[in-house]
Amino acid sequence: MVPFAGLIAIVMAAASSANLYGADGTALWLTLMTPGAERADVRGRQLAWLVVVGPAAVVLSLAGTLVSGQAWAWPWVLGLLPALLGGAAGLIVLLGVTSLVPGTDPHKRGGNPLSTGADETAETSVAWLMLLAVPATALPAAGAILLHPWAGIATGVLTGALSAWGLGRIAHRRLENHGIDLLNLMKHGPAPQADKPTTADLPIQHRIGVTISYLIAWLPLFPQGLVPMVMKIFGIEGSGWFLALHLPPIWQWPTIVFMIALGLLMYGYAILIPMRLSSPSSATTS
Repeated sequence: MVPFAGLIAIVMAAASSANLYGADGTALWLTLMTPGAERADVRGRQLAWLVVVGPAAVVLSLAGTLVSGQAWAWPWVLGLLPALLGGAAGLIVLLGVTSLVPGTDPHKRGGNPLSTGADETAETSVAWLMLLAVPATALPAAGAILLHPWAGIATGVLTGALSAWGLGRIAHRRLENHGIDLLNLMKHGPAPQADKPTTADLPIQHRIGVTISYLIAWLPLFPQGLVPMVMKIFGIEGSGWFLALHLPPIWQWPTIVFMIALGLLMYGYAILIPMRLSSPSSATTS
């Protein structure tokens, strides 16, 4: 796993940056009071994150692959590195404005720099969502690498650039349209517990979908996706009860990628639907 140390570091850094705007507190009003500043603010945060995380991730990835001597890992490292960096740079700002967890304003916090005064359960949920979403942005590059290494590298660069640009564009558009809602959330906090909607308030079809997703999403993601992927990469013999390994070789990798994507989508659905229910805009409309 040494060649992938930099890739893992990207995902972990993205998870720790998931509540990017919530950590700023009501300082957001400075951005909102400056005409047209939303786009510059989002792009500046993306660039700053890439400057901090990117060089370290590149060094870890290249040095780790060289030191390990595992030449087979080069296409994976070179293809997934730009895909993950771009995907993470886009997702940190997107989740920052769509899944904000309010905390104590920085000037009112105590001496512990790791404590923001935010709801730890909510922050952990957003971090977990980031741990699932960032690897999902690299799935197209992984699929292309399986077909041809150079195609995978090109796909990784392309999807990384598109993710950073496209998700950042959605984020600054949302900040323009819902910045006041976010500021009110950070200033006054979430609705009182008695008034907050819960999963039980979801329409019946979503309640069933969320429950089923939490119960079975681990099946396609781990035993039918990640485990056979590791077995294929490291040449471990045996098929066990892994569906992909019982199929003809030409269908094994597509099945593995499909299973991982299915598991990630199910977890994303189970997490995002309740979060959307409890967002400021949905609370207002209800």
